[in-house]
Amino acid sequence: MRHITERIDKDISDFNADCVISFKEIIDGISTLKLNKNDGHFGISTDYLINACDELYIHVSTFFSAMVVHGIVLKIYWLAPWYPKGKTSTVLTRKITVGLH
Repeated sequence: MRHITERIDKDISDFNADCVISFKEIIDGISTLKLNKNDGHFGISTDYLINACDELYIHVSTFFSAMVVHGIVLKIYWLAPWYPKGKTSTVLTRKITVGLH
């Protein structure tokens, strides 16, 4: 039991906040989306994200954070093109708006 406790304590102390994509970053990324655009493959509209409730943004934040922490990108995201929004955009904004512009 002590080994487990020590391992958990070590993992907590080694926590890297850079691996967490915050709720605010999700809101900032979604706020840059244009209305009436879709991904062209699955029929997911930007309107769904723009008009979604805060709970969805929390789930999206958790989802992207998990992908960063575990270093896994789902195969479905391999299909999506990246459209940079300009010199001032962040990598996160491009990640969130993948395939929706």
